[in-house]
Amino acid sequence: MPSFPQIVNLSEEQILAFRSERSHLLGPGADSPRQAAADILGAQAQQLSSGLLALSLRTKGRPTAEQLQSQLLAPESDLVRTWGQRETLHLYAADPDWRLTQAARSEWAQGIRGRLRPPEAIVDKASKKIQELEYVRRQDLFPLLSAAFVRSLQPQVGGKRAAERSAAGLVIYQLAMAGEIYVAEKKGAEQNYRLRKNAYPTLSWPKRLAASTAARTFALRYFRTFGPATPQDLAHFFHARVAKARQWMVSFQDDLVEVQCGRRKDLFALREDLPALQRAAPKGFRAWPVRLLPLWDCWLMAHADKSWTAPEEADRKRIWRKAAYVSAVVMARGRAVALWSHLKRKNELKVEVTPLSLWKPSQHLPGVRREAKAIAKHFGLAASEVEVLQS
Repeated sequence: MPSFPQIVNLSEEQILAFRSERSHLLGPGADSPRQAAADILGAQAQQLSSGLLALSLRTKGRPTAEQLQSQLLAPESDLVRTWGQRETLHLYAADPDWRLTQAARSEWAQGIRGRLRPPEAIVDKASKKIQELEYVRRQDLFPLLSAAFVRSLQPQVGGKRAAERSAAGLVIYQLAMAGEIYVAEKKGAEQNYRLRKNAYPTLSWPKRLAASTAARTFALRYFRTFGPATPQDLAHFFHARVAKARQWMVSFQDDLVEVQCGRRKDLFALREDLPALQRAAPKGFRAWPVRLLPLWDCWLMAHADKSWTAPEEADRKRIWRKAAYVSAVVMARGRAVALWSHLKRKNELKVEVTPLSLWKPSQHLPGVRREAKAIAKHFGLAASEVEVLQS
């Protein structure tokens, strides 16, 4: 990276407050779920309920899961669920982030799905086949799969049936990458996918959009929400190479300033955000409330440096676990102070809290109880109970 003439000194709390406000965990919330999704560059939604909760707690009025689900399934919804950064399902603003994600993908590093590409002939056949269908399921594509492609997957997934489903899933993934389909509702136990042209007939969808332009657009927006950040943080969020992240940053280097924060190095922020960054952090727990973040919340995925959220290594190991599992956390003033989980019992939500090293019951428990009530309402339940477990 080039040297920057302006270096700004900021405290960790100023930075955490800025990120919290920009990601709608501090302040009144976004005007709509679509705006919340756009500002956080997508709510991770491998588990749909977690994605819906992530948007709800960032939106004014805290819409319920049922309201968000209805919005997601509405014709030409302004939210869409599809694969994005890190090759995981996200809830995106349909316009423009769906096509930006599809365009930027070649700038991001490929995971296992990207490397296991089905033969182009199969994808072409599937593309033609789905034009006849309102909804697509894996089994609709089984007759199009070649025996050789199915056999090639068996050593990785097991028997023929599992390989057949995996092969169809990879074809669906490629169709989604081309912007032809997106994840729709389930029909029974089977996941359905719908054609974009049927559900979004008026959505502008240019045939060509430069990958570098789309990736640069996302990188700028990343700094507006999650800055100050390092090139490593930027690369981590999009699952890209650090060298590629540095290229994006060089393309808008005149908009960046260097930030010093204690011993942390290589931090950059957008020059236009300096007034907001230099404000004093809010005081009091009402001004900066406790939040219950769901599994895989974008706050927990946004930075390679996890010490911002959990200064103690022992806590980090309990949040970011094996097999890419990311725990749900209680967040206070930008720090993870506990883990939490929930159980639905009749008309009540039970929230179980497991303290981390920063947990202070007198400061954090009242906020957890307030949030538990809001989450119970989100799930359509009348009451909530909070139990603090032994850590």
